[in-house]
Amino acid sequence: MPAITPGYSRPDHLAPLVELLERARREPVRAVVHAPPRHGKTDTVLHAIAWYLRKDPDLAIAYATYGIELANSKSRDARGIARAAGVVLDAGAKGVGEWRTREGGRAVFTALNGSLTGKGFRVLFVDDPFKNRIQAESPTYRARIWDLWQGSTINRVEPGGSAIVLATRWHPEDLSGRLISQGWQYLRLPALSDDGRALWPERWPAEELQQRRREVGEYTWASLYQGVPRPRGGAVFNTEPALYTPEALGEVREYRDGIGVDFAYTARKHADYSSAVVMRSHEPERGRRVYYVLDCLRKQVLAPEFAADGARLQRVHGGCKAMGYVTVFEKMIVPFMSDRGFVVEARRVKADKFTRAQPYAASWNDGRVLLPEDVGPDSWVNVFLAEHLRFTGQDDDEDDQVDAGAAAHDLLSSPAGRIAGSFSAANKRPVKLTRYTR
Repeated sequence: MPAITPGYSRPDHLAPLVELLERARREPVRAVVHAPPRHGKTDTVLHAIAWYLRKDPDLAIAYATYGIELANSKSRDARGIARAAGVVLDAGAKGVGEWRTREGGRAVFTALNGSLTGKGFRVLFVDDPFKNRIQAESPTYRARIWDLWQGSTINRVEPGGSAIVLATRWHPEDLSGRLISQGWQYLRLPALSDDGRALWPERWPAEELQQRRREVGEYTWASLYQGVPRPRGGAVFNTEPALYTPEALGEVREYRDGIGVDFAYTARKHADYSSAVVMRSHEPERGRRVYYVLDCLRKQVLAPEFAADGARLQRVHGGCKAMGYVTVFEKMIVPFMSDRGFVVEARRVKADKFTRAQPYAASWNDGRVLLPEDVGPDSWVNVFLAEHLRFTGQDDDEDDQVDAGAAAHDLLSSPAGRIAGSFSAANKRPVKLTRYTR
């Protein structure tokens, strides 16, 4: 790779993948490959395509991914690499979606649901069939990808050809999982080995990976970085939270306040609780944001009463921004609330509660979501904590506070939001945290 693309290092950490790619040119291969994000997997494949066409300029190769824009981008990259490697391209067939060699070989880059029909290939690459966890967690979307695979994609491989799926392992029953269950080879290159050694220590040392592990949480770490997706059903918030005292909160000089909301005003949810969770975010040290849960409004009441209570809550906390995820059936409740003084931004639901809770849970499990320390037996904190520790994302009886907390966390994790308080370098002191103990 360095000889063709200056600035690239030789992918010694991906030696098993390189061996697999070399074998796929000589003999039929059926393999699933996992490697962590930003570890050079796709760049290695694009260089392999150039190497294939230099060795066998009449070869037909296909590369499919989740979207046409990404496919076109990778096609441009691969075409440039091929030229640098000495592959002579047909001057009349150098389009983005398909380009050919002078000897009749070709490379087709497309979306998984794109234009592979009617063409045959000696080597097929499918690189990340799912765009994100939202798609992979959807049974409907997983079934769609499987139907595309069985009905079209795999049928484009010529007799004696090879098919390699390179993918983030989002879900146990994703495309990779189903192929592995059929007996396909699984080449898993985890970010950290069982004894803690980094896959690519020159670029991603073990300490950096452990930091990333804390940032993304165990559920995401297992799938994206280790290639062993976990089934749902276990505890999502799997540690007792950190706590804060009024004195510690008073030391915070730069912060943002926000309210996350979960409504219960559809026919299906009419008997549920509605919740509004108030959070304050603060960055005691660069790159480490903590979230103080200040208050929680949780009521099983009609919409006008909840709107009035929400408006009072918003006023008490300085008119800070509020946000909630709503379905198409819930969107009319937002202007209803706003007309009554509780101004809430509506964001369309794109994932289920389990998936939406993952960033919030990662912060919680890393000790960066703090609850009030000294509370009485009737405090909202007790119910709030109990719901979080019971939450699995699998048909939980109660999840309104988790959903509202996730909305507040998302609101304060993005650039939007009200900036409150004052700041000077002299009074920016780390918050002293205490751990919850039983």
